[in-house]
Amino acid sequence: MLKFRKMCREKSPVEIVDWLAENTDLSKVKLKKGISLGGLWISQGKKKKRVKKIKTQIKSGDFIEFYFNPDLDVDQSVPPTHVFSGKGFGIWFKPASQPVSETPFSDKGCTSYFLKQKFSKVYIINRLDFEVSGLVLVAYNKEMAKILSKAQNDKKIQKYYLAEVKGITPNEGEIDYELEGKKCLTKFQKLSEYEGNSRLEVEIVTGRFHQIRRHFNMFNHPIIGDPKYGSNNKSDIGLQLQAYKLSLPDSLGGSCSLADELLIF
Repeated sequence: MLKFRKMCREKSPVEIVDWLAENTDLSKVKLKKGISLGGLWISQGKKKKRVKKIKTQIKSGDFIEFYFNPDLDVDQSVPPTHVFSGKGFGIWFKPASQPVSETPFSDKGCTSYFLKQKFSKVYIINRLDFEVSGLVLVAYNKEMAKILSKAQNDKKIQKYYLAEVKGITPNEGEIDYELEGKKCLTKFQKLSEYEGNSRLEVEIVTGRFHQIRRHFNMFNHPIIGDPKYGSNNKSDIGLQLQAYKLSLPDSLGGSCSLADELLIF
């Protein structure tokens, strides 16, 4: 994986592929692939933009950022599945190992990329980690985006997850460890036990970065398959965490849950 940043100091304009070939260890084939995926950013003064033209010329003073992940294969990305339609919004199922929005590496293969093929405007309301599958709430116009964002900020949208964690937990409980000095609350109820682990329904009352994953790790019950948090909890089946239910105000459609065939357990 490459994250490259450098100011161009060439006396004469030069093609970006030639310049990157001189300044990185990547072949021109890989450089062209990275550019076509959207991994090239050029800043001219205060203006920064993603550039996909292979023949782009740069000049002295241009600040270049180039991001390349050799394992990124957007052609294998699976489009999100439609779950629910509301007036001016929808709920979609995002598969695991897919970013919700574009990344510095690419603007392709993410949930928003696929939705933009269907809708002129796409506003992602709730975000899920790359490794997490589940329900994503999406507005199709600015007015509905404001309504849904306000409902979320006012805690009128409840988010429920399925999680398999290491070890045997109490039947129910609350985790309130602070994260970055801010109050956090995660609630859980045990649904069953499986091979020495606990399968839970989890509700997040607050929404901090990696809250569920960090809270259960701090609780000494890390989530099975988490590549970042915990020990002796790794798994080939991937992160066992899924956003499986959203509870919206009745005026917006009420509760929405994943179909059984999409659930992780």
